[in-house]
Amino acid sequence: MQALKWISVVILSVGLGIGVVQYLVAPPLRMAAYLLLCVALLVVLLGIIGGSLHGWSRLLAIGVGLLGFLAGYLVSTYQFLNIEEARELPELNLPPVEQRDHTAVIYFTHGEPPAYSPMPWIETFKELDADGVSFIPKPFRPFFFLNFRKEYLRVGGSPHNFVHQDMAGSLEAAIRAKGDQSTRFYMAFLDSNPRPDEAVIRALNDGAREVKFATVFVTVSSHTKAGQDMVKELGLESTGVPICFAEPLWNSPRLQQMFVARALMGAPVSTGMVRQSYPPLLKRLRSALKM
Repeated sequence: MQALKWISVVILSVGLGIGVVQYLVAPPLRMAAYLLLCVALLVVLLGIIGGSLHGWSRLLAIGVGLLGFLAGYLVSTYQFLNIEEARELPELNLPPVEQRDHTAVIYFTHGEPPAYSPMPWIETFKELDADGVSFIPKPFRPFFFLNFRKEYLRVGGSPHNFVHQDMAGSLEAAIRAKGDQSTRFYMAFLDSNPRPDEAVIRALNDGAREVKFATVFVTVSSHTKAGQDMVKELGLESTGVPICFAEPLWNSPRLQQMFVARALMGAPVSTGMVRQSYPPLLKRLRSALKM
Protein backbone atom coordinates (compact mmCIF):
# COMPACT_ATOMS: atom_id res chain seq x y z
CA MET A 1 0.00 0.00 0.00
CA GLN A 2 2.85 2.37 0.85
CA ALA A 3 4.55 1.63 -2.48
CA LEU A 4 1.33 2.47 -4.31
CA LYS A 5 1.27 5.88 -2.66
CA TRP A 6 4.82 6.64 -3.82
CA ILE A 7 4.04 5.47 -7.34
CA SER A 8 0.96 7.70 -7.34
CA VAL A 9 3.04 10.70 -6.22
CA VAL A 10 5.47 10.18 -9.09
CA ILE A 11 2.77 9.65 -11.72
CA LEU A 12 0.63 12.56 -10.55
CA SER A 13 3.54 15.00 -10.30
CA VAL A 14 4.88 14.09 -13.74
CA GLY A 15 1.37 14.35 -15.17
CA LEU A 16 0.96 17.75 -13.53
CA GLY A 17 4.16 19.00 -15.17
CA ILE A 18 2.95 17.79 -18.56
CA GLY A 19 -0.50 19.29 -17.97
CA VAL A 20 0.91 22.71 -17.08
CA VAL A 21 2.86 22.88 -20.36
CA GLN A 22 -0.19 21.81 -22.33
CA TYR A 23 -2.28 24.49 -20.64
CA LEU A 24 0.31 27.17 -21.40
CA VAL A 25 0.50 26.37 -25.13
CA ALA A 26 -2.93 24.90 -25.95
CA PRO A 27 -5.41 26.50 -28.39
CA PRO A 28 -8.08 28.61 -26.63
CA LEU A 29 -10.77 25.93 -26.93
CA ARG A 30 -8.61 23.40 -25.07
CA MET A 31 -6.97 25.51 -22.38
CA ALA A 32 -9.93 25.25 -19.97
CA ALA A 33 -9.82 21.44 -20.16
CA TYR A 34 -6.08 21.38 -19.41
CA LEU A 35 -6.54 23.84 -16.54
CA LEU A 36 -9.23 21.62 -15.04
CA LEU A 37 -6.97 18.58 -15.43
CA CYS A 38 -4.09 20.38 -13.69
CA VAL A 39 -6.31 21.40 -10.80
CA ALA A 40 -7.61 17.83 -10.40
CA LEU A 41 -4.08 16.34 -10.46
CA LEU A 42 -2.85 18.91 -7.93
CA VAL A 43 -5.76 18.27 -5.55
CA VAL A 44 -5.24 14.48 -5.63
CA LEU A 45 -1.47 14.88 -5.25
CA LEU A 46 -1.81 17.19 -2.26
CA GLY A 47 -4.40 14.86 -0.79
CA ILE A 48 -2.01 11.91 -0.91
CA ILE A 49 0.99 13.84 0.42
CA GLY A 50 -0.90 15.75 3.09
CA GLY A 51 -3.41 13.11 4.12
CA SER A 52 -1.58 9.79 4.15
CA LEU A 53 2.12 10.62 4.57
CA HIS A 54 3.69 12.02 7.72
CA GLY A 55 7.00 13.33 9.05
CA TRP A 56 10.02 12.66 6.90
CA SER A 57 7.92 10.68 4.44
CA ARG A 58 5.86 13.77 3.73
CA LEU A 59 8.96 15.93 3.19
CA LEU A 60 10.48 13.29 0.93
CA ALA A 61 7.22 13.03 -1.02
CA ILE A 62 7.24 16.81 -1.55
CA GLY A 63 10.77 16.57 -2.93
CA VAL A 64 9.83 13.64 -5.17
CA GLY A 65 6.76 15.54 -6.33
CA LEU A 66 8.79 18.61 -7.24
CA LEU A 67 11.31 16.52 -9.16
CA GLY A 68 8.52 14.65 -10.94
CA PHE A 69 6.81 17.92 -11.84
CA LEU A 70 10.07 19.35 -13.16
CA ALA A 71 10.75 16.21 -15.20
CA GLY A 72 7.27 16.22 -16.72
CA TYR A 73 7.46 19.94 -17.44
CA LEU A 74 10.88 19.81 -19.12
CA VAL A 75 10.18 16.68 -21.19
CA SER A 76 6.84 18.09 -22.36
CA THR A 77 8.46 21.44 -23.18
CA TYR A 78 11.18 19.72 -25.22
CA GLN A 79 8.62 17.68 -27.15
CA PHE A 80 6.46 20.72 -27.81
CA LEU A 81 9.35 22.84 -29.10
CA ASN A 82 10.36 20.07 -31.51
CA ILE A 83 7.00 19.18 -33.02
CA GLU A 84 6.61 19.29 -36.80
CA GLU A 85 3.52 20.67 -38.46
CA ALA A 86 1.43 17.96 -40.10
CA ARG A 87 0.19 19.05 -43.50
CA GLU A 88 -1.46 17.14 -46.32
CA LEU A 89 -0.60 18.38 -49.80
CA PRO A 90 -3.07 18.01 -52.66
CA GLU A 91 -2.30 15.28 -55.16
CA LEU A 92 -0.51 16.41 -58.31
CA ASN A 93 -2.75 15.75 -61.33
CA LEU A 94 -1.16 17.43 -64.34
CA PRO A 95 -3.45 18.01 -67.31
CA PRO A 96 -2.13 17.18 -70.81
CA VAL A 97 0.38 19.65 -72.26
CA GLU A 98 -2.14 20.99 -74.78
CA GLN A 99 -4.45 22.00 -71.90
CA ARG A 100 -1.82 24.05 -70.09
CA ASP A 101 -2.88 27.44 -71.34
CA HIS A 102 -2.10 30.18 -68.82
CA THR A 103 0.46 31.76 -66.52
CA ALA A 104 0.02 31.31 -62.77
CA VAL A 105 1.18 34.10 -60.46
CA ILE A 106 1.59 33.13 -56.80
CA TYR A 107 1.59 36.06 -54.39
CA PHE A 108 4.07 34.81 -51.77
CA THR A 109 4.56 36.55 -48.44
CA HIS A 110 5.15 35.84 -44.77
CA GLY A 111 1.60 35.46 -43.54
CA GLU A 112 0.24 34.82 -40.07
CA PRO A 113 -2.49 32.38 -39.01
CA PRO A 114 -5.82 34.19 -38.46
CA ALA A 115 -6.34 32.19 -35.26
CA TYR A 116 -3.79 31.28 -32.57
CA SER A 117 -1.24 28.75 -33.73
CA PRO A 118 2.14 28.10 -32.08
CA MET A 119 3.77 26.68 -35.22
CA PRO A 120 5.21 29.91 -36.69
CA TRP A 121 6.99 30.70 -33.44
CA ILE A 122 8.15 27.12 -32.97
CA GLU A 123 9.82 27.36 -36.38
CA THR A 124 11.27 30.75 -35.42
CA PHE A 125 12.73 29.29 -32.23
CA LYS A 126 14.31 26.51 -34.26
CA GLU A 127 15.91 29.05 -36.59
CA LEU A 128 17.21 31.14 -33.69
CA ASP A 129 18.65 28.07 -31.96
CA ALA A 130 20.30 26.87 -35.18
CA ASP A 131 21.89 30.30 -35.66
CA GLY A 132 23.02 30.51 -32.04
CA VAL A 133 20.92 33.62 -31.37
CA SER A 134 20.28 34.29 -27.68
CA PHE A 135 16.57 34.39 -26.90
CA ILE A 136 14.15 33.13 -24.26
CA PRO A 137 15.66 30.09 -22.45
CA LYS A 138 13.89 26.90 -23.49
CA PRO A 139 12.33 26.07 -20.08
CA PHE A 140 10.50 29.42 -20.08
CA ARG A 141 9.26 29.36 -23.66
CA PRO A 142 5.83 27.90 -22.82
CA PHE A 143 5.12 31.16 -20.94
CA PHE A 144 5.90 33.06 -24.14
CA PHE A 145 3.11 31.12 -25.85
CA LEU A 146 0.78 31.89 -22.95
CA ASN A 147 1.26 35.63 -23.56
CA PHE A 148 1.13 35.10 -27.33
CA ARG A 149 -2.26 33.38 -26.98
CA LYS A 150 -3.51 36.18 -24.71
CA GLU A 151 -2.76 38.72 -27.44
CA TYR A 152 -4.72 36.70 -29.99
CA LEU A 153 -7.66 36.51 -27.60
CA ARG A 154 -7.39 40.21 -26.79
CA VAL A 155 -7.56 41.39 -30.42
CA GLY A 156 -9.77 38.56 -31.66
CA GLY A 157 -7.36 37.19 -34.27
CA SER A 158 -4.88 38.42 -36.86
CA PRO A 159 -5.96 40.28 -40.05
CA HIS A 160 -2.46 39.94 -41.54
CA ASN A 161 -3.42 37.45 -44.26
CA PHE A 162 -6.49 39.47 -45.25
CA VAL A 163 -4.37 42.59 -45.82
CA HIS A 164 -2.22 40.66 -48.29
CA GLN A 165 -5.26 39.10 -49.93
CA ASP A 166 -6.57 42.63 -50.48
CA MET A 167 -3.24 43.70 -52.00
CA ALA A 168 -3.17 40.62 -54.24
CA GLY A 169 -6.65 41.53 -55.39
CA SER A 170 -5.40 45.03 -56.25
CA LEU A 171 -2.54 43.57 -58.28
CA GLU A 172 -4.89 41.27 -60.15
CA ALA A 173 -7.25 44.15 -60.90
CA ALA A 174 -4.34 46.20 -62.28
CA ILE A 175 -3.24 43.32 -64.51
CA ARG A 176 -6.81 42.83 -65.74
CA ALA A 177 -7.06 46.56 -66.50
CA LYS A 178 -4.05 46.17 -68.78
CA GLY A 179 -5.97 43.64 -70.86
CA ASP A 180 -4.56 40.38 -69.42
CA GLN A 181 -7.55 38.17 -68.73
CA SER A 182 -5.81 34.79 -68.74
CA THR A 183 -3.27 34.98 -65.91
CA ARG A 184 -4.49 33.27 -62.74
CA PHE A 185 -3.54 34.42 -59.25
CA TYR A 186 -2.93 32.38 -56.10
CA MET A 187 -1.93 33.12 -52.51
CA ALA A 188 0.94 31.48 -50.62
CA PHE A 189 2.20 32.16 -47.10
CA LEU A 190 5.33 31.04 -45.33
CA ASP A 191 3.71 30.78 -41.88
CA SER A 192 0.10 30.11 -42.78
CA ASN A 193 -1.89 28.04 -45.23
CA PRO A 194 -1.69 27.68 -48.15
CA ARG A 195 2.10 27.27 -48.24
CA PRO A 196 4.13 27.69 -51.47
CA ASP A 197 4.24 23.95 -52.17
CA GLU A 198 0.45 23.64 -51.92
CA ALA A 199 -0.10 26.75 -54.05
CA VAL A 200 2.18 25.56 -56.85
CA ILE A 201 0.51 22.13 -56.95
CA ARG A 202 -2.91 23.76 -57.26
CA ALA A 203 -1.61 26.02 -60.01
CA LEU A 204 -0.22 23.05 -61.95
CA ASN A 205 -3.43 21.09 -61.49
CA ASP A 206 -5.34 24.06 -62.94
CA GLY A 207 -3.30 23.84 -66.13
CA ALA A 208 -0.57 26.46 -65.70
CA ARG A 209 2.07 26.43 -68.42
CA GLU A 210 4.41 28.49 -66.21
CA VAL A 211 4.45 29.55 -62.55
CA LYS A 212 5.86 32.85 -61.31
CA PHE A 213 6.16 33.72 -57.62
CA ALA A 214 5.62 37.40 -56.75
CA THR A 215 7.90 37.49 -53.70
CA VAL A 216 6.42 40.06 -51.32
CA PHE A 217 9.27 40.22 -48.81
CA VAL A 218 11.54 43.18 -48.12
CA THR A 219 14.83 41.30 -48.53
CA VAL A 220 16.36 38.01 -49.54
CA SER A 221 16.55 35.97 -46.34
CA SER A 222 16.14 32.55 -44.80
CA HIS A 223 12.40 33.12 -45.15
CA THR A 224 12.44 33.56 -48.91
CA LYS A 225 14.79 30.58 -49.15
CA ALA A 226 12.41 28.48 -47.04
CA GLY A 227 9.63 29.08 -49.56
CA GLN A 228 11.90 28.16 -52.46
CA ASP A 229 13.01 25.01 -50.63
CA MET A 230 9.38 23.93 -50.14
CA VAL A 231 8.88 24.06 -53.90
CA LYS A 232 12.22 22.36 -54.67
CA GLU A 233 11.36 19.47 -52.35
CA LEU A 234 8.37 18.65 -54.57
CA GLY A 235 10.75 17.61 -57.38
CA LEU A 236 8.67 19.19 -60.13
CA GLU A 237 11.46 19.41 -62.73
CA SER A 238 10.01 16.44 -64.63
CA THR A 239 6.73 18.31 -65.23
CA GLY A 240 8.42 20.60 -67.75
CA VAL A 241 6.63 23.63 -66.26
CA PRO A 242 9.07 26.51 -65.53
CA ILE A 243 8.82 27.87 -61.98
CA CYS A 244 10.61 31.06 -60.95
CA PHE A 245 10.72 33.48 -58.01
CA ALA A 246 10.74 37.25 -58.51
CA GLU A 247 13.20 39.37 -56.54
CA PRO A 248 11.97 40.79 -53.20
CA LEU A 249 11.29 44.50 -52.71
CA TRP A 250 14.54 45.57 -51.03
CA ASN A 251 15.79 47.75 -53.91
CA SER A 252 12.46 49.41 -54.63
CA PRO A 253 13.05 53.22 -54.48
CA ARG A 254 9.54 53.88 -53.22
CA LEU A 255 9.85 51.32 -50.45
CA GLN A 256 13.18 52.86 -49.41
CA GLN A 257 11.56 56.29 -49.32
CA MET A 258 8.77 54.95 -47.14
CA PHE A 259 11.19 53.63 -44.52
CA VAL A 260 13.33 56.78 -44.61
CA ALA A 261 10.23 58.94 -44.15
CA ARG A 262 9.15 56.86 -41.20
CA ALA A 263 12.60 57.09 -39.61
CA LEU A 264 12.80 60.87 -40.07
CA MET A 265 9.25 61.64 -38.98
CA GLY A 266 8.90 58.99 -36.28
CA ALA A 267 5.35 58.39 -37.48
CA PRO A 268 3.65 55.06 -38.21
CA VAL A 269 3.34 54.03 -41.83
CA SER A 270 -0.14 54.75 -43.13
CA THR A 271 -2.18 52.42 -45.28
CA GLY A 272 -1.70 54.81 -48.18
CA MET A 273 2.08 54.65 -47.80
CA VAL A 274 1.99 50.88 -47.74
CA ARG A 275 -0.11 50.81 -50.89
CA GLN A 276 2.38 53.14 -52.59
CA SER A 277 5.14 50.59 -52.03
CA TYR A 278 3.43 48.08 -54.31
CA PRO A 279 3.75 49.72 -57.74
CA PRO A 280 7.35 48.43 -58.01
CA LEU A 281 6.00 44.93 -57.38
CA LEU A 282 3.35 45.48 -60.04
CA LYS A 283 6.02 46.72 -62.48
CA ARG A 284 8.16 43.64 -61.86
CA LEU A 285 5.14 41.40 -62.15
CA ARG A 286 4.22 42.89 -65.52
CA SER A 287 7.81 42.43 -66.70
CA ALA A 288 7.80 38.82 -65.50
CA LEU A 289 4.57 38.09 -67.35
CA LYS A 290 6.17 39.30 -70.58
CA MET A 291 9.13 36.91 -70.22
